[in-house]
Amino acid sequence: MNKGRGLDMTGADRTARLVAVGAGYRALVLAGAFSVLAGCAHLGPAERESLMRASDLYSRNETSSAIARLDRLINDFGQAVEISEAYYLRGLCRTRKGELQAASEDFERAVRKSKRDDLTARCKASLAAIAYRCGDWARAAKLYGEAVPDLPDQPPTDVILYYTGVAMRRAGKWEEAALQFARICRRFRHRSIVADVRRLAGWRHKHYAIQLGAFKDEANAEKALQSFRAKRLDHLTSENLPRNGYALWVVMAGRYPTYGEAEAALAQVRLVEPKAYIIPQP
Repeated sequence: MNKGRGLDMTGADRTARLVAVGAGYRALVLAGAFSVLAGCAHLGPAERESLMRASDLYSRNETSSAIARLDRLINDFGQAVEISEAYYLRGLCRTRKGELQAASEDFERAVRKSKRDDLTARCKASLAAIAYRCGDWARAAKLYGEAVPDLPDQPPTDVILYYTGVAMRRAGKWEEAALQFARICRRFRHRSIVADVRRLAGWRHKHYAIQLGAFKDEANAEKALQSFRAKRLDHLTSENLPRNGYALWVVMAGRYPTYGEAEAALAQVRLVEPKAYIIPQP
């Protein structure tokens, strides 16, 4: 992932914090699936109670104790149809502990064993969250795209759709990203995240750029543009963009279909302008 995002006075710092928090398990993995355990067919009453107890331990952040219970259930009842729920919950626990590879393996096993569309979607959203956290935008976009059609139109699906759109943009799937943002605006119009979606909608292009500077008036932006042209940067433009209720003239370089391409170019651009950073954010 990008370790060195530049920040400016336009709210990019708040967005970066949102990404940092949201890319982890808390916003993206849909904890709390175990309210739908009623009707388990193959685990006995004691085993169902143990699974529910593990879920309760997870909710109280007692992940090691939860994993110990789940290990026993998986070892003793690995062929039960509903054991996919145990794998999913253990994956959540391991995600919370930062054991991302082990968590991914549990979510993959849960997908293979799952007989429920909603659980499969939760597992794929969890796998996507891990890919997002690792900066693997193509994998995150693919997994989110498979998960979100089966997620209900209720929180935290709005947050998941937001990061689905961000991941798709970063993978170069701009039109697919726009569909995710549109679903948020249609189905979650009263949620606070809509403000962030509308801010992203202010970016009209289907590529990333690298911001070199932002100015209140066009004349200063034009002077900066001419200065950067003398330094032979590619695809230099100046554009009036909304930023937190203001309209600023933004001088930018480059047209990068994917976030990875923009990241690759950023180091070179910073030799010319050390405060340069990738836009749009996130």
